[in-house]
Amino acid sequence: MSLANYSDVIARVKDWSGRSDSSAIADVGIALTESKVNRYLRVKSMLSKNASFTINAEYVAVPTDFGGVKSFYLNTTDTSVLDWMPDELITNTWQGQTGQPQVYGVQGANFRFGPVPDTSYTATLVYYQKVPALTGSATTNWLITNHPDVYLYGVMAEASAAFKDVSSAQAYWKLMYQALDQLKLASNRDTYSGDGALFARPG
Repeated sequence: MSLANYSDVIARVKDWSGRSDSSAIADVGIALTESKVNRYLRVKSMLSKNASFTINAEYVAVPTDFGGVKSFYLNTTDTSVLDWMPDELITNTWQGQTGQPQVYGVQGANFRFGPVPDTSYTATLVYYQKVPALTGSATTNWLITNHPDVYLYGVMAEASAAFKDVSSAQAYWKLMYQALDQLKLASNRDTYSGDGALFARPG
């Protein structure tokens, strides 16, 4: 039983639900599952690096696939890390001031910088990408390739909810989040595991 692409997800949901009218619901369920995953998951497979991000105004558009910042710093002679700051605090602290940006916030689909850049700066932005949408024309992505159970459980949960089968929906959502938690653990293990070398702690 293959589960490697968009069509496979639609077919498996039809098989598992036993309903011939599940295709349209499964298509919506894929989008809803991705929405939940994008809110919940932050793993190394989602990371992207833009080493030439231009900051030339108070407001600069975030990447179209932006899901959150991992790290953000100016490519100045002495690397200058940009700290996150709430929008209202940027206003209170930096309004009317220009200079080299020190902080950033996210306002809608834009980054906001404080102080307002006095010239154009190049920065390195490491950010979490949203899961690429799985559709009839974009039939695969890294999540379906490496973790197909997330899609199957998530879409079955959405289909069950649409069919008013609340207990099945809750059971499938539980399975989906268990799969996501296992994905997180695997990502953390790969990120932080070393070769077994021991290091002395300071102090």
